Amino acid sequence: MSITRKIEGDFLILQDTEGGESTRIRETIADGRARLEPEGRLAQEMAQDLEDELTSMALMCSHVTIDMTGVKYISSSVIYMILKIQHIFEDKDKTLLISGVSDSIWTRFQDLGLQDSFEMERIQEFTQ
Repeated sequence: MSITRKIEGDFLILQDTEGGESTRIRETIADGRARLEPEGRLAQEMAQDLEDELTSMALMCSHVTIDMTGVKYISSSVIYMILKIQHIFEDKDKTLLISGVSDSIWTRFQDLGLQDSFEMERIQEFTQ
């Protein structure tokens, strides 16, 4: 699978050139703090692009929040990449927060035994 990358306003768009699936990531940076808000699927093929973004933010910002509220799926390779970036933040005495973690995303972290490796804020999901 091949991924194209483009910027539209505050959004980084990662587009699967074969299947047409895309992931939008809103990026905001202010006062040394950054916020990433991905929407859709964070597939294995997107790990490198996400790593590039987070590495840049680790250099520029003292605090980064990844808001997972709009994420429907996250691959294990993306989780491991975030763990790698987490170590960069810790080495530089900076913070990385993962917020908006749904039950399904939490389960992915648990399956890998990494639920305690990050500062995470879960969301309350309501079932009817």
